[in-house]
Amino acid sequence: HAMAVADPASLEMLKKIGLEDELAKILKQENISDETAAVIKDFYDKIKADDIDVDLTNVLLGLKGLGMPLDEITKNINEVEVKDDPEPDEPIDPNAIFNELKKLDGLLMNPNFAQTFVSEGKVGTILDNIQECYDDPKVVVQGLNALAKCALVPGSFPALEEAGVVEGVVQCMLEHPDDAQVQFGGIKVLQGLAGQDDPLVSESLCQPITLETAVKGAKAGLADPNMMAAFADMVCKLMDDKQNAPQTAQQLAAAGAIDVLTKGMNTHIQAPGVSAKCQEALAKLNPHLFNPNILTGNHNAQVNPYGTISLAQIAAMPQEELDDMIKTYDTGTLMTTLRASRDPRMVQSSAKEINRRLQGGDNEVYNSTVSGGGIGDLLGQANNNMDNPNALVHV
Repeated sequence: HAMAVADPASLEMLKKIGLEDELAKILKQENISDETAAVIKDFYDKIKADDIDVDLTNVLLGLKGLGMPLDEITKNINEVEVKDDPEPDEPIDPNAIFNELKKLDGLLMNPNFAQTFVSEGKVGTILDNIQECYDDPKVVVQGLNALAKCALVPGSFPALEEAGVVEGVVQCMLEHPDDAQVQFGGIKVLQGLAGQDDPLVSESLCQPITLETAVKGAKAGLADPNMMAAFADMVCKLMDDKQNAPQTAQQLAAAGAIDVLTKGMNTHIQAPGVSAKCQEALAKLNPHLFNPNILTGNHNAQVNPYGTISLAQIAAMPQEELDDMIKTYDTGTLMTTLRASRDPRMVQSSAKEINRRLQGGDNEVYNSTVSGGGIGDLLGQANNNMDNPNALVHV
């Protein structure tokens, strides 16, 4: 009572530490006497009504005189942790974050600073700042510019991959599909990453969602010479990984890169540097393309183990010979052929070969089909070949 009179907030404190709950528990006990229940009920009702004019000392002493375990009650109350209400978060200031990223972007132009920044694991702070203002393209662009400079640091790919830069860039581009600066900023980051000397670059950047997002961005910015130059250079750098070049070429083709590069080359004839870079990218892709529907004209394709064979020969090849050729493919090449080909005959042959190997108990093909996304590829090709019953049966 003295506490309540001296400080009206004390009643609120009693509520906060759980006195109401303790009294309610006591009232529910079956062995409680009517006299005790009446005292507790009166006190409980007054607390619920915020009536601070209660002689707390007399109430507690009365309870003790009635045989209530007063020490146990107070012990339970004392053990309750009293927490202050959390302070409300300060509102996010996009301009402050933008200025911070702009300052960092300037510092990252110094190679030594950039190297230290990446090695100390600070790249994630850029992604955090972008996340704070995800819907503000101005902030996103500034963040992407900073990430692009980090991507140029030699040997930085493991750190950037661990920080989630690739996924972050794709999310930014998907969030702002109509913002040309965001799309260009994303391509610049991917361009820098593609130039990293690391065996995991191709695997990371050639995920379907990543390539498809990059191709859509380049297609939207087809009229921008800087965009096309950056995209073509990204393709060239990916294709410089000779070990993964055949698979990378098929993945790029499946994402629509050939069409964008061809249009870019023709659109920027008046910009020789851009047109030449697109042509260079196409030239690096061409030897690994065996899909006659991708390009027209006098092109050749490397089709192991048959060596060099013209696309026209593939197009004219009887289905049985095509089946025999695909039987020689290893699992990786077979699954890539199924995923990337837009020629119904190639789809038919590759699906038939997958079925044959599955029936023969090929664990590698089984794992690629069940765990490696092969089922999705089969369903995708089934949808693409609805008008081709022969291919559809085998898919």
